Amino acid sequence: MLYSPLSCHLLASKMKREQLSFSNDNPLINPNRQRILPFHKIANFRDLGGYPAADGKRVKWGLLYRSGHLAKATRADLKYLQALKINTIIDFRSALEKEEEPDRLPDSDSIQTLSLPMLDVVNEAMSKEIYAVVRSKNYQDFDAFEKMKTMYQLLVTDHSAEYRQFIETILTAQGSPVLWHCTAGKDRTGFGAAILLRLLGVADPVIIQDYLLSSHHIEKRRRLMLILRLTKGRQALRILKKMMSVDEAWMQAAFQAIERQWGSFENYARQGLALSPSDIAQLRHTLLDGAVQEGI
Repeated sequence: MLYSPLSCHLLASKMKREQLSFSNDNPLINPNRQRILPFHKIANFRDLGGYPAADGKRVKWGLLYRSGHLAKATRADLKYLQALKINTIIDFRSALEKEEEPDRLPDSDSIQTLSLPMLDVVNEAMSKEIYAVVRSKNYQDFDAFEKMKTMYQLLVTDHSAEYRQFIETILTAQGSPVLWHCTAGKDRTGFGAAILLRLLGVADPVIIQDYLLSSHHIEKRRRLMLILRLTKGRQALRILKKMMSVDEAWMQAAFQAIERQWGSFENYARQGLALSPSDIAQLRHTLLDGAVQEGI
Protein backbone atom coordinates (compact mmCIF):
# COMPACT_ATOMS: atom_id res chain seq x y z
CA MET A 1 0.00 0.00 0.00
CA LEU A 2 1.26 3.49 -0.85
CA TYR A 3 1.05 6.31 1.69
CA SER A 4 1.09 9.95 0.66
CA PRO A 5 3.54 12.52 2.09
CA LEU A 6 0.50 14.30 3.57
CA SER A 7 -0.61 11.20 5.47
CA CYS A 8 2.92 10.76 6.80
CA HIS A 9 3.04 14.44 7.83
CA LEU A 10 -0.23 14.09 9.76
CA LEU A 11 1.06 10.91 11.37
CA ALA A 12 4.26 12.69 12.40
CA SER A 13 2.27 15.45 14.10
CA LYS A 14 0.25 12.83 15.95
CA MET A 15 3.38 11.00 17.06
CA LYS A 16 4.95 14.23 18.28
CA ARG A 17 1.90 15.12 20.41
CA GLU A 18 1.55 11.70 21.95
CA GLN A 19 3.03 11.20 25.41
CA LEU A 20 5.00 7.97 25.76
CA SER A 21 4.83 6.46 29.24
CA PHE A 22 5.92 2.86 29.46
CA SER A 23 8.83 0.83 30.79
CA ASN A 24 12.36 1.16 29.47
CA ASP A 25 15.43 -0.93 30.27
CA ASN A 26 17.83 2.02 30.50
CA PRO A 27 15.86 5.22 31.20
CA LEU A 28 18.86 7.27 32.35
CA ILE A 29 20.51 7.29 28.92
CA ASN A 30 17.57 8.81 27.07
CA PRO A 31 15.20 10.09 29.81
CA ASN A 32 13.25 12.40 27.48
CA ARG A 33 12.65 9.65 24.91
CA GLN A 34 14.50 11.60 22.22
CA ARG A 35 14.17 10.15 18.75
CA ILE A 36 17.28 11.95 17.48
CA LEU A 37 20.16 11.71 19.94
CA PRO A 38 22.45 14.74 20.50
CA PHE A 39 25.77 13.63 19.05
CA HIS A 40 28.15 16.34 17.85
CA LYS A 41 29.71 14.67 14.83
CA ILE A 42 27.71 11.47 14.31
CA ALA A 43 24.90 12.41 11.98
CA ASN A 44 21.37 11.05 11.95
CA PHE A 45 21.74 9.00 15.15
CA ARG A 46 18.31 7.75 16.17
CA ASP A 47 16.66 5.49 18.73
CA LEU A 48 13.88 3.32 17.27
CA GLY A 49 12.11 2.98 20.61
CA GLY A 50 8.49 3.85 21.19
CA TYR A 51 6.93 2.85 17.89
CA PRO A 52 3.62 0.95 18.25
CA ALA A 53 4.09 -2.64 17.17
CA ALA A 54 2.54 -6.11 17.30
CA ASP A 55 0.27 -7.42 20.05
CA GLY A 56 -0.50 -3.99 21.51
CA LYS A 57 3.13 -3.34 22.40
CA ARG A 58 5.85 -0.85 21.50
CA VAL A 59 9.48 -1.10 20.47
CA LYS A 60 11.69 -0.79 23.55
CA TRP A 61 13.82 2.30 23.91
CA GLY A 62 17.58 1.95 24.21
CA LEU A 63 18.04 -1.24 22.19
CA LEU A 64 17.90 -0.39 18.48
CA TYR A 65 19.95 2.47 17.06
CA ARG A 66 20.62 3.68 13.51
CA SER A 67 23.02 6.36 12.33
CA GLY A 68 25.45 7.73 9.78
CA HIS A 69 29.14 6.83 9.87
CA LEU A 70 31.26 7.29 13.00
CA ALA A 71 34.42 8.57 11.28
CA LYS A 72 34.21 12.08 12.75
CA ALA A 73 33.04 11.15 16.24
CA THR A 74 34.40 13.50 18.88
CA ARG A 75 35.76 12.40 22.24
CA ALA A 76 32.42 13.39 23.78
CA ASP A 77 30.59 11.39 21.11
CA LEU A 78 32.63 8.30 21.91
CA LYS A 79 31.91 8.73 25.60
CA TYR A 80 28.19 9.02 24.91
CA LEU A 81 28.32 6.06 22.54
CA GLN A 82 29.89 3.97 25.27
CA ALA A 83 27.25 5.13 27.76
CA LEU A 84 24.56 3.69 25.49
CA LYS A 85 26.08 0.28 26.25
CA ILE A 86 26.02 -0.73 22.59
CA ASN A 87 27.51 -4.20 22.27
CA THR A 88 27.31 -4.61 18.49
CA ILE A 89 27.96 -2.15 15.65
CA ILE A 90 27.02 -3.19 12.10
CA ASP A 91 28.61 -1.29 9.19
CA PHE A 92 26.81 -1.51 5.83
CA ARG A 93 29.35 0.64 3.95
CA SER A 94 31.35 -0.47 0.96
CA ALA A 95 35.09 -1.10 1.19
CA LEU A 96 35.84 2.21 -0.54
CA GLU A 97 33.67 4.16 1.89
CA LYS A 98 35.31 2.54 4.91
CA GLU A 99 38.77 3.15 3.51
CA GLU A 100 38.04 6.85 2.99
CA GLU A 101 36.36 7.37 6.37
CA PRO A 102 37.11 4.61 8.90
CA ASP A 103 34.87 4.56 11.96
CA ARG A 104 36.10 5.91 15.27
CA LEU A 105 35.01 3.63 18.10
CA PRO A 106 35.21 3.75 21.89
CA ASP A 107 38.24 2.06 23.37
CA SER A 108 36.30 -0.92 24.67
CA ASP A 109 36.69 -4.67 24.28
CA SER A 110 32.94 -5.12 24.84
CA ILE A 111 31.93 -3.72 21.43
CA GLN A 112 31.74 -6.23 18.59
CA THR A 113 31.82 -4.93 15.03
CA LEU A 114 30.37 -6.59 11.95
CA SER A 115 31.03 -5.49 8.38
CA LEU A 116 28.22 -6.19 5.91
CA PRO A 117 29.31 -4.24 2.81
CA MET A 118 26.62 -3.49 0.26
CA LEU A 119 26.58 -1.88 -3.16
CA ASP A 120 30.38 -1.79 -3.48
CA VAL A 121 30.35 -1.88 -7.28
CA VAL A 122 27.23 0.29 -7.57
CA ASN A 123 28.61 2.98 -5.25
CA GLU A 124 31.94 3.13 -7.05
CA ALA A 125 30.28 3.27 -10.47
CA MET A 126 27.78 5.90 -9.36
CA SER A 127 30.51 8.07 -7.82
CA LYS A 128 32.45 8.00 -11.08
CA GLU A 129 29.32 8.77 -13.08
CA ILE A 130 28.39 11.74 -10.90
CA TYR A 131 31.93 13.08 -11.10
CA ALA A 132 31.89 12.77 -14.90
CA VAL A 133 28.48 14.44 -15.15
CA VAL A 134 29.48 17.37 -12.94
CA ARG A 135 32.78 17.78 -14.73
CA SER A 136 31.21 17.72 -18.20
CA LYS A 137 28.08 19.62 -17.08
CA ASN A 138 26.02 17.17 -19.13
CA TYR A 139 23.09 16.83 -16.75
CA GLN A 140 20.38 16.04 -19.26
CA ASP A 141 20.65 12.24 -19.19
CA PHE A 142 21.30 11.85 -15.45
CA ASP A 143 18.13 11.15 -13.48
CA ALA A 144 19.03 11.20 -9.78
CA PHE A 145 15.55 10.06 -8.74
CA GLU A 146 15.65 6.95 -10.92
CA LYS A 147 19.24 6.15 -9.92
CA MET A 148 18.25 6.11 -6.25
CA LYS A 149 15.07 4.16 -6.94
CA THR A 150 17.10 1.46 -8.72
CA MET A 151 19.54 1.35 -5.82
CA TYR A 152 16.72 0.64 -3.34
CA GLN A 153 15.48 -2.18 -5.54
CA LEU A 154 19.00 -3.65 -5.56
CA LEU A 155 18.95 -3.75 -1.76
CA VAL A 156 16.14 -6.29 -2.13
CA THR A 157 17.29 -8.28 -5.15
CA ASP A 158 21.05 -8.39 -4.45
CA HIS A 159 21.50 -8.14 -0.70
CA SER A 160 19.14 -10.53 1.05
CA ALA A 161 22.13 -12.42 2.48
CA GLU A 162 23.49 -9.29 4.15
CA TYR A 163 20.13 -8.31 5.60
CA ARG A 164 19.64 -11.92 6.74
CA GLN A 165 22.89 -11.64 8.71
CA PHE A 166 21.79 -8.25 10.03
CA ILE A 167 18.61 -9.72 11.51
CA GLU A 168 20.46 -12.80 12.77
CA THR A 169 22.91 -10.51 14.57
CA ILE A 170 20.06 -8.70 16.32
CA LEU A 171 18.59 -12.06 17.30
CA THR A 172 21.95 -13.20 18.66
CA ALA A 173 22.31 -9.97 20.65
CA GLN A 174 19.35 -11.18 22.78
CA GLY A 175 18.21 -7.71 23.72
CA SER A 176 21.56 -6.00 24.14
CA PRO A 177 21.81 -2.65 22.27
CA VAL A 178 22.74 -2.77 18.57
CA LEU A 179 23.74 0.07 16.24
CA TRP A 180 23.74 -0.21 12.45
CA HIS A 181 24.92 2.43 10.03
CA CYS A 182 26.09 3.24 6.51
CA THR A 183 27.49 6.61 5.41
CA ALA A 184 24.55 9.00 5.76
CA GLY A 185 22.39 6.53 7.70
CA LYS A 186 19.44 6.85 5.34
CA ASP A 187 19.42 4.28 2.51
CA ARG A 188 21.01 0.94 3.42
CA THR A 189 20.46 1.77 7.08
CA GLY A 190 16.92 2.96 6.37
CA PHE A 191 15.94 -0.22 4.56
CA GLY A 192 17.42 -2.31 7.39
CA ALA A 193 15.32 -0.35 9.89
CA ALA A 194 12.24 -0.74 7.69
CA ILE A 195 12.39 -4.53 7.45
CA LEU A 196 13.19 -4.88 11.15
CA LEU A 197 10.23 -2.68 12.12
CA ARG A 198 7.97 -4.67 9.78
CA LEU A 199 9.09 -7.89 11.47
CA LEU A 200 8.17 -6.31 14.80
CA GLY A 201 4.68 -5.54 13.52
CA VAL A 202 5.08 -1.78 13.11
CA ALA A 203 2.62 -0.34 10.57
CA ASP A 204 3.87 0.86 7.19
CA PRO A 205 2.92 4.54 7.71
CA VAL A 206 5.03 4.61 10.88
CA ILE A 207 7.92 2.87 9.09
CA ILE A 208 7.78 5.42 6.28
CA GLN A 209 7.71 8.28 8.75
CA ASP A 210 10.78 6.93 10.54
CA TYR A 211 12.53 6.67 7.18
CA LEU A 212 11.62 10.26 6.24
CA LEU A 213 13.10 11.59 9.50
CA SER A 214 16.49 11.40 7.77
CA SER A 215 15.50 14.60 5.96
CA HIS A 216 16.55 16.54 9.08
CA HIS A 217 20.12 15.49 8.32
CA ILE A 218 19.96 17.17 4.92
CA GLU A 219 18.55 20.38 6.41
CA LYS A 220 21.59 20.63 8.68
CA ARG A 221 23.99 20.61 5.72
CA ARG A 222 23.12 24.07 4.44
CA ARG A 223 26.76 25.17 4.43
CA LEU A 224 27.70 22.26 2.19
CA MET A 225 24.75 23.05 -0.06
CA LEU A 226 25.94 26.65 -0.39
CA ILE A 227 29.48 25.54 -1.26
CA LEU A 228 28.16 23.11 -3.88
CA ARG A 229 26.04 25.82 -5.45
CA LEU A 230 28.89 28.31 -5.58
CA THR A 231 31.51 25.87 -6.87
CA LYS A 232 29.51 23.48 -9.06
CA GLY A 233 26.39 25.41 -10.03
CA ARG A 234 22.66 24.99 -9.56
CA GLN A 235 22.24 21.84 -11.67
CA ALA A 236 24.99 19.97 -9.86
CA LEU A 237 23.51 21.06 -6.54
CA ARG A 238 20.08 19.80 -7.63
CA ILE A 239 21.46 16.34 -8.45
CA LEU A 240 23.56 15.97 -5.34
CA LYS A 241 20.86 17.37 -3.07
CA LYS A 242 18.39 14.82 -4.42
CA MET A 243 20.78 11.93 -3.90
CA MET A 244 21.52 13.10 -0.37
CA SER A 245 17.80 13.19 0.45
CA VAL A 246 15.15 10.58 1.20
CA ASP A 247 12.03 9.95 -0.84
CA GLU A 248 9.02 7.85 0.10
CA ALA A 249 8.88 6.53 -3.48
CA TRP A 250 12.30 4.93 -3.07
CA MET A 251 11.29 2.94 -0.01
CA GLN A 252 8.03 1.98 -1.68
CA ALA A 253 10.09 0.76 -4.67
CA ALA A 254 11.97 -1.55 -2.29
CA PHE A 255 8.70 -2.84 -0.80
CA GLN A 256 7.34 -3.44 -4.29
CA ALA A 257 10.51 -5.33 -5.25
CA ILE A 258 9.86 -7.62 -2.28
CA GLU A 259 6.33 -8.25 -3.56
CA ARG A 260 7.57 -9.00 -7.09
CA GLN A 261 10.36 -11.35 -6.09
CA TRP A 262 8.78 -13.17 -3.14
CA GLY A 263 5.07 -12.50 -3.47
CA SER A 264 4.73 -11.08 0.05
CA PHE A 265 6.78 -9.75 2.93
CA GLU A 266 6.01 -12.94 4.85
CA ASN A 267 7.67 -14.99 2.09
CA TYR A 268 10.62 -12.58 2.04
CA ALA A 269 11.03 -13.05 5.79
CA ARG A 270 10.84 -16.83 5.48
CA GLN A 271 12.84 -17.35 2.27
CA GLY A 272 14.92 -14.22 1.73
CA LEU A 273 15.82 -13.65 5.38
CA ALA A 274 15.58 -17.34 6.39
CA LEU A 275 13.52 -16.51 9.49
CA SER A 276 11.24 -19.03 11.15
CA PRO A 277 8.05 -18.07 13.00
CA SER A 278 9.91 -18.75 16.24
CA ASP A 279 12.67 -16.33 15.18
CA ILE A 280 10.13 -13.58 14.62
CA ALA A 281 8.41 -14.42 17.90
CA GLN A 282 11.78 -14.19 19.65
CA LEU A 283 12.48 -10.78 18.08
CA ARG A 284 9.15 -9.50 19.33
CA HIS A 285 9.57 -11.04 22.78
CA THR A 286 13.00 -9.42 23.16
CA LEU A 287 12.44 -6.03 21.56
CA LEU A 288 8.82 -5.15 22.39
CA ASP A 289 7.40 -3.96 25.66
CA GLY A 290 4.53 -1.95 27.14
CA ALA A 291 0.98 -1.29 26.02
CA VAL A 292 0.01 0.98 23.15
CA GLN A 293 -1.87 4.07 24.24
CA GLU A 294 -4.67 5.63 22.21
CA GLY A 295 -3.53 7.92 19.45
CA ILE A 296 -1.90 6.10 16.53
